[in-house]
Amino acid sequence: MTGSSAGHGGIDTKKFLGTFRWDRGAVPVGDGGSWKAQGGVEGKAAVTDFLFKRPDTKGGMRHISTSGQADCRRQRPIPGAIAASPRTSTDARRAQELQSLEHSVAHSIAAAESVTAAMTAAIRAICETEGWECGRYFRPDSEAGVLRFGESWGIQDPAIQEFLERSREIVYRPVPG
Repeated sequence: MTGSSAGHGGIDTKKFLGTFRWDRGAVPVGDGGSWKAQGGVEGKAAVTDFLFKRPDTKGGMRHISTSGQADCRRQRPIPGAIAASPRTSTDARRAQELQSLEHSVAHSIAAAESVTAAMTAAIRAICETEGWECGRYFRPDSEAGVLRFGESWGIQDPAIQEFLERSREIVYRPVPG
């Protein structure tokens, strides 16, 4: 089915014809997100199981694995023009990410010298896996019946660090309903 969106997560593949992967929000997975690091993408080399992700129609990211050969039928090949057979690998990739996250969190907890260090390492692992800039944990204060700031992790960005610092003052109280 040429141009069909069947099996492509609702994405109309016709709109990608004549464009580069990076023109439509696709990002390579691994190698620091660099397209240049993906050998065959800009040259004439073949690519095997090249993994990238692109936004889907629901606002999430869809992982795609493709193998193929650069399209050299033209006198001057267009970088990124690959005659390939893509296959969606979102579910398999997500399962792999979650399993890796589980191992990372378990290792962080086992290696931590304190509860604070374990929580911080677990938050960091989750944030890095999910591509989040920061994460916070609010611990229950059962005497007061509230949630108070516990631990956090964030990238080294002044705005993120200020957000986390201000979070220390937040107390969540139960609300009716």
